[in-house]
Amino acid sequence: MARILFILAAVLVILLGSTVFALSSADVQNIVKGYSKEEKVVVQLGFNPVIYKENYYWFAYFTPQDSDDKNLVLIVKEFEGQGYLETNELTLRPLYEIDYDMETFGLMQNIELSSEDLKNVMEDLKSQLEAEEPLLENIKANSEADFSNIDDAISDAKTAADDSLAILQEAIELRERFKTEATTQELLPSDLTEAIRKYESGIKSAMDFSGKAAKYQKAVVEKQLEIKEQSIVSELAKLGNLKVKNALVKSYNASLTQKFKQYESRKTRKSAVVNDTISSLFFRKAKTTAEQRFNEAKQNVMIGSLLSSKNELALKDCKLSNSDLKKKWEQVTTVMDPFYNANTKEYEIVPSKISEATTLAESLNNRLQKCVNATPTPAEKPSAFDLKGAMPFVVFAIILGLIGFYLKGKMGQKQEENAE
Repeated sequence: MARILFILAAVLVILLGSTVFALSSADVQNIVKGYSKEEKVVVQLGFNPVIYKENYYWFAYFTPQDSDDKNLVLIVKEFEGQGYLETNELTLRPLYEIDYDMETFGLMQNIELSSEDLKNVMEDLKSQLEAEEPLLENIKANSEADFSNIDDAISDAKTAADDSLAILQEAIELRERFKTEATTQELLPSDLTEAIRKYESGIKSAMDFSGKAAKYQKAVVEKQLEIKEQSIVSELAKLGNLKVKNALVKSYNASLTQKFKQYESRKTRKSAVVNDTISSLFFRKAKTTAEQRFNEAKQNVMIGSLLSSKNELALKDCKLSNSDLKKKWEQVTTVMDPFYNANTKEYEIVPSKISEATTLAESLNNRLQKCVNATPTPAEKPSAFDLKGAMPFVVFAIILGLIGFYLKGKMGQKQEENAE
């Protein structure tokens, strides 16, 4: 990927000139480094940032330490002097399409098949065809044979070369626009698509020329076999210099065919690759956030303490249960188990599950501490006798007693009198 990034920086992207940005490549790396899984983070200068809908976007590429293959592409939006990880899918999709097309364009410029390379080949072969025209005219002047098939073939080949050169020149100019425009010029996905389409047309035109050149060579060989005049055959053999070029044409034709197949393959895979890139972003973000929250939660000794066997007896004595907390915490640890193949949605709900578990733990711990630390209620002591308050009742009781004693005495006296 390093070579591709170099090509992109050299041939495709917007040069930033003297424009001053709020962020630097180091700032972008600091923003996204928390999402790295021991990977290299490459923020390639030269085409960062890209302008899209009047905003600057920085592309950060995550690659293995021992490879240049992209594992992940994160995009940082520069806004009001700050950098933010872009997570809006409506914005991400066209930006990832730009990134994919930029890589496609870089690949298409590689392996000696840049627009300049193709143009150079076309110019060289065309000049050789033109150099053979006087030889052909001399042969025609000294022979009564019909050479119209060769005339037509060389004319068709020259026309194809002119068409190819025109298309390749347009492709070069369109590419150069990306290299020379100011940063105020927005890089649109449609612009990049047009540049790729123009390069595709250049490949097709070069392939068409190769076919026309091969037909010219075939016409020359067929005429050599047809002509009986040895002197003419010898002159026709001078056109055989193109046989060397014919080998070049065949070589180029094979390369062009292979390259075009690669392009067609990438074009058909574009949507799937962009979808995978977006999915990878959301998965990495969800997993990283879940891991951070989980590591923080593990530092909370309260949850571990309430779930440990040491507190079982205390909870039982206080008629409390940690079953709800245990169930909630298991929902977290199941997802975070390294042997569990969690998906994005499962990672996304981990932070809320941890918050719920923390709330349950705090509530349970408060009730447990209140129970354990409660002061026992002492038994009530008998209250002292309130003589003052009871005095009216005492006097009343004494009076009743005296009355009773008096009546009893009277009754006894009367009984004695009756007995006498």
